[in-house]
Amino acid sequence: EPEAVSSDWGQFYLEVYGGATLNGTATISYNGNPSYDADLEANTTFGASFGVMTPIEGLAIELDVMKAGGGAYTDYPLEGHTTYSAMVNAEYSLPLNDMFALYGAAGVGVINSVYAADIGDSYSAMGAGYQLAAGVRAAVTEGVSVFGEVKYQNSFGGIDISDPGGDVYSVQYPTVNVVAGLRFDF
Repeated sequence: EPEAVSSDWGQFYLEVYGGATLNGTATISYNGNPSYDADLEANTTFGASFGVMTPIEGLAIELDVMKAGGGAYTDYPLEGHTTYSAMVNAEYSLPLNDMFALYGAAGVGVINSVYAADIGDSYSAMGAGYQLAAGVRAAVTEGVSVFGEVKYQNSFGGIDISDPGGDVYSVQYPTVNVVAGLRFDF
């Protein structure tokens, strides 16, 4: 009977991807006042992951870095919001056949939340966050796959961004990102 767990760690992989952050809504509180919602336009997403297969069949641990958003606020088109993140994910893949696999991932890490003002200045702060992902991967050649993925990311609460005048904007900007990319196993 085959063992589901072995004592060695498996192959490494590198993924690169790009796509779109869909239209979204940020929840903002200004100087502790009651929060309000602000809609944001869609924009680009890109990122990369570096991972290693664990001794548990189908389970990988990865470091994922991503830029999401950058779209303008619908009601304030000269202002926008972008997030940059670094997450440690656990990813589990389920092979469907020799070519296709379905996978899901969950992780935690940090998000740098960046508000771009209409005067060209930007202000940022970091906070803890999480992400969830699901996708399908197809082997193209030995060691090279293509994938499509939906990735949801959010901070655990509002991230407090201060401007030079001392005003504090607490911003929580969840993003839904649709990406496609390449995976290289080595």
